[in-house]
Amino acid sequence: MEGTFEVVGREKLLAEDAVVAASAAVGLLASARDASVSMSEIQIFDTGWDFRVFKAAKWVIRVARNSVQSAKLSAECAFLDEIRPALTVPTPDSLEYAPGVSIGHWLPGCDLVNSDFVLVQGVLAENLARLHRLPLSTLQNAPAPSLSDTREKVAMVLRKAAVPGVMSADVETLKGGLSDPQLWSYEPRIVHADLAACHILFDKAKGRMSGIIDWADARIDDPAIDFAGIERDLGDEAADRLVAAYSSQMKTNLGERFRERVHFRAAWARVIECLQGGLS
Repeated sequence: MEGTFEVVGREKLLAEDAVVAASAAVGLLASARDASVSMSEIQIFDTGWDFRVFKAAKWVIRVARNSVQSAKLSAECAFLDEIRPALTVPTPDSLEYAPGVSIGHWLPGCDLVNSDFVLVQGVLAENLARLHRLPLSTLQNAPAPSLSDTREKVAMVLRKAAVPGVMSADVETLKGGLSDPQLWSYEPRIVHADLAACHILFDKAKGRMSGIIDWADARIDDPAIDFAGIERDLGDEAADRLVAAYSSQMKTNLGERFRERVHFRAAWARVIECLQGGLS
């Protein structure tokens, strides 16, 4: 069966393992949702740090890589049922099939790129405002990192970043933010917490946003987190426009340090990405 399906990833999946994984995906769908899917319709996305993803015709299967992500996946499936009515864009309809395994419909679209951002910035800002206005009780038993825990995580990243290859400007941003107590003053909100450009789907044929995916890191935290991925992936100008549109949607003063917190979080994300990638 080798060669009858596609593997997209970091070359971590051996050919024989891919055959086993694809066969398992077909068997799982047959027993759970859809017996018509064949091996030729399987795509294996082995690019994520937290999950292995299978696209099988109209379905998506996510398999957690470890017990921590398994717990997050379970929480995500429950949480999305609560927040879906509040948003105007599609979110995954995945159900937890077994511990560490979810099955749902594949949302169409491609990763958001800079040239398409102007077409989605208003809708994205509206949905972030809708998410951030939800009562904190909506996210039952959600992680809510304390300021001391968060600051310690930044300090730990800085210790690891004291090697060649990490962008010095980002390191200096983290050092400055860590020693600035006013930067840590904010009202916690429910956040997506991993809103990278690859988690915002864009339907090029229809010219509109077609979904927001990968909610496993959702928690109660600084709302500036949800703009950091846009700055990291699409640049300062895109982040500026999104923050401005969001401020208009929230109809409130975000505070003079909000944009600075976005930049701090983006620098943090870049340093972590650099460290995870082996400083490549």
